[in-house]
Amino acid sequence: MPGRVDGGKISALEGSLLVVSAILPWAVLFIPVLAIETAGQDAWLSSVPATLLGIGVAFLATALARRFPGETLIGFTLKTMGRPLGYLIGAAYVVWLTSVAALTARGFGELITTMILPRTPISVVIGALIAVVATNVRGGIEVIARANQVIVPIVVAFLATLAVLSFKDVDPRNWQPVLERGLLPVLQGQYIAGGFFGEVMVAAIMILPFLNRKAASLRVLVLPILALGLLMMGTSLWYVGVLGAEVAGRLVFLPVEIAKHVSIANFLERLEAVSVSLWVTASFAKLSIWCYGATLAAAELLRLQDYRPLAWPIGLLVGELSVLFFNDQAEFFRFVRWSATPYMLVFEAVIPLLLLGVASARGARGPRPGTASTLEEPPSPPKV
Repeated sequence: MPGRVDGGKISALEGSLLVVSAILPWAVLFIPVLAIETAGQDAWLSSVPATLLGIGVAFLATALARRFPGETLIGFTLKTMGRPLGYLIGAAYVVWLTSVAALTARGFGELITTMILPRTPISVVIGALIAVVATNVRGGIEVIARANQVIVPIVVAFLATLAVLSFKDVDPRNWQPVLERGLLPVLQGQYIAGGFFGEVMVAAIMILPFLNRKAASLRVLVLPILALGLLMMGTSLWYVGVLGAEVAGRLVFLPVEIAKHVSIANFLERLEAVSVSLWVTASFAKLSIWCYGATLAAAELLRLQDYRPLAWPIGLLVGELSVLFFNDQAEFFRFVRWSATPYMLVFEAVIPLLLLGVASARGARGPRPGTASTLEEPPSPPKV
């Protein structure tokens, strides 16, 4: 395939589960907490506009993928914008992918150092994860997809089990009154969630080009976004129902906090260690996807034949940036709350929309099977 440095193939199911893992840990661990802090008991409503935004980004990614079949985002950026602008935009995407991976690694580090290992330096915790992730990335898209196919069902099954075990603690009165402060807090909650639901754009880089059935591209993106939107809505209702909006808005890792209070017949209790272990696994899957995207994009930008030599350097850079970006947990959450969404949407929506517009105006297209890449231009006048 043109512009590809990994010859792997994945099925539509594997692609959908990769989209789920690219967003899942944040859709359950961080976004609902910040939405509850902003919108209180109405936080579940914030998932509706965030889901619609994610679906819009999915349609945009699919439109680009269909115009440039088999190409990654870097490939069709270079074909659309040419030199040097295409290389500058491609380099910006490498920076974006690396920084989101660093943000993901820092979130994992905060989880472990807050809930399990408070005396361990966060750099040690993140470094251990990066070592495993870099090894996974070197295995290629097929290895990442196979591992992820095991991880996602286990994490979702545990969430469902935890919800059932804590159902007796749900108080429906915690969900009332609805829209007590109007729509503005709900929209503020959507502002926080929107940028992370737009992470589906990473699929244009490292999922859609590897599908064995290109016709399934739109379904591979839209169905996971709908499922994640429903999951965020359900978890927001669950958190508020069990803890109340005031308490839930002050805590950080709500699934772990709820797991602490599960007690069935004085036998099945104190499940927070299991909860943390599963979120470590989910973070591993998410970080593998983003590090793979950054490594693949960098290799294609540098015109390398093999992306694997960059897996460890990119991993080390991600680990270093995750420690340097933020001095403490307060800075981390301040960035996620106020700055992450506009930063993310520039790369998830603004630049891709610009690329699609320019490609349409110039007639730029990727190659169809058995053809060369084309850029439709008016014929040159005949020579005299």
